[in-house]
Formats: sequence, structure tokens, C-alpha cells
Amino acid sequence: MIPRWVRLAYWFSPLGPKAGPAVRREEIEWEGRRSLFYLPRSGRPVGAWLISPGAHPQGPDDPRLDRLARILADAGFAVLSPAVPDLMDLRLTRRAIEEVEAAFHQLCRRKELPPGCRPAVLGPCVGSLAALYLAASDRCSRSISAVVTMGAYADPGVLLDALVPPDGVPSRADPLNRPVLFVTLLDHLPGVPPRDRAPLTEAWRDYVRLTWPHAHLKTPGSVAHHPIARAVATRLGLPSEAERVFLMGCGVLPGGHDLCRAALFAPGAPYAYLDPRPILASVAAPVYAVHGRGDVVIPFEQLRVLADGLPEGVRRATYVTGFLRHSDLVGARTLLGMLPALLSEIRTGRSVLRTLAQVGNA
Repeated sequence: MIPRWVRLAYWFSPLGPKAGPAVRREEIEWEGRRSLFYLPRSGRPVGAWLISPGAHPQGPDDPRLDRLARILADAGFAVLSPAVPDLMDLRLTRRAIEEVEAAFHQLCRRKELPPGCRPAVLGPCVGSLAALYLAASDRCSRSISAVVTMGAYADPGVLLDALVPPDGVPSRADPLNRPVLFVTLLDHLPGVPPRDRAPLTEAWRDYVRLTWPHAHLKTPGSVAHHPIARAVATRLGLPSEAERVFLMGCGVLPGGHDLCRAALFAPGAPYAYLDPRPILASVAAPVYAVHGRGDVVIPFEQLRVLADGLPEGVRRATYVTGFLRHSDLVGARTLLGMLPALLSEIRTGRSVLRTLAQVGNA
């Protein structure tokens, strides 16, 4: 029988078809919440994974997330990929963290899981925030076999600098991610009246829908998305001041960094929950942090900040690899550029895949 980590290696490699493997998939609902549940094509799963999603309007229907869940199910795991409304609306909220916790408890109750199964939690991108909260929660930590983060941030100030760089500072980041922070902080953005919040949110979601599917718009430093942003503002007829804030949130106009910083660190700390560092000392489950060396969103140095904040005695491992950009695998052309360091990358990749194969059935 092919080892699970080898099956994972095939599907995660450039050889694996983009559609992902054929597995059993069903849509399930509970208490008004929707999730996609994946199972191996045959037989009982050997373990389980919860995917703690990032901010994306498609939620579990995002083709990348669907493919990830299919790959894990093909390796023998049950996988729950929940739809979290706030995250699909691009809002990183406390309620979203609670929704992910509710999904974890739902997964634990599934009759398809083997007896005594403790699911693992996979948190790509900002989905790592909820994953770490679960690992620090008295209600969940003993039921989690491990948390695996991919491209996680530890310092919200670094997240701010990555998503909305200071004016005049060259950025190596994908320029399309700014709206996530603007929508999240919208209620406390200085000078934005309540009447403008709904039309601004609609405008940013429309902009994301039009831009995120196109890889050529994600090039750091690119301004190819500017005409799309201006067209959205014109079509929706935003008031002049709201249009100015909207264009800041798309990176068309300067001033967005200072605006977001004022909201993120506003008096009363309304967004203190976005900082995972205070909860790291309470994490009880093992944490395995994976980060791409060329991550175009979050600098890979955040991986060390996260690991250093964990309490003594908690198992942890960190993996920096060239095979990941952020939550995506690199393409073939980038892979060729890695050839001089390929042996080291293969060793790191094998360690990551063995971790994925093992922790989901603890």
C-alpha cells in the first residue's frame, strides 16, 4: 500500500492534476451553518482534519480549498471545510473564530470518524488565527491532535504592513489583499460615517470578485488593478469621500496604511483579538508551522515569532520551504529556479508531508 505521505506528495507536486483526486463529498448543514464534508473513496477514514479557512468570498467552494480537502481525503482522512459567513464577507471577526470552533465540535461528533479520533486543524493564511484560538481553548485543546499553520502571521502590525504597506515603501506583497483589512476595520476607520459602511463593503467585495481570480493582477508593485477599482467606484456611484476611502483600500490612492493603523490600534483595543501572541502561552496542542520562503503576503520570519511564543513543553516544529508562495504551491517555472537547493527542499517537503500524514490520525 502506498504510504499516505507519498500520496500527498504526488497531489501536492506539479504532477498532480489541478482538479484534485476523486473522493466522496457532501454538503452538510447544522444550526444554519454550511460545511463541505469529505471522505476517502472507500473504507473508514484513519483520522480527521478541520480546515480553518482564510478570508475568501467563495468559502469552501474556493477551488484551492476544495483541492486541499480532496487531497487530504484521498490520503485517508475525513475533512470538514466550513463556510464561515464573516470570512466570506472578508471580515476577520471574533464571531468567525467562534464559528470555526463550532465547526470543530461538529466534526468531532461525526459518526464516520474512528473511535477516539482527535482531529487536527489546518489553518492557511489568516485561518491560522482561529486554529491557534482552538489550540488555546479549554473547550478544544484536549480534543485536537495538532495544529498546522501555513503562511501564518503572529504580529498584527506585520499583517498591516504586509496587506497595506506604508506610503512610499516598496512592497513585495500581492497588491489585491488590502480590502480584507479595510473591511475588517471598517467600523473604526477614522472619518468613515456609518452610512458609508455598507456601500464601501459592497464595493470592495465587487472589486475582489473581479480581481482575485486573475493571477496577473497579483504581481507585487503592479498597478494593473487600478482601472478595475476606478470602474467599480464609478459604476456604484460612491460619494466622493467614500470613493476616496475605497480607492485607498484598493491601493489606488495613498493614505491607507495610516488609516488602517489608527483603526487597528484604536483606544479600547477593539481589534485586540487579531493579535494571537497573548494566547500562545495557553496553547496546549502541538503546533507545526509551515511558511513559504518567498511568501508574497506574510514574511516567513513570522514563523519564528509564533513558535517562540508557545509554552515550554508544547511540541512544535517550523518548516520554511520554497515550494509555497503563500497558500499556493509554486509553479513549474519557479520550481526550476529552485534546482540548486532542490535536495534541501525535498527534505523539508518530505517532513511537512509526513507531518500532515501523521497528525490527522493521532
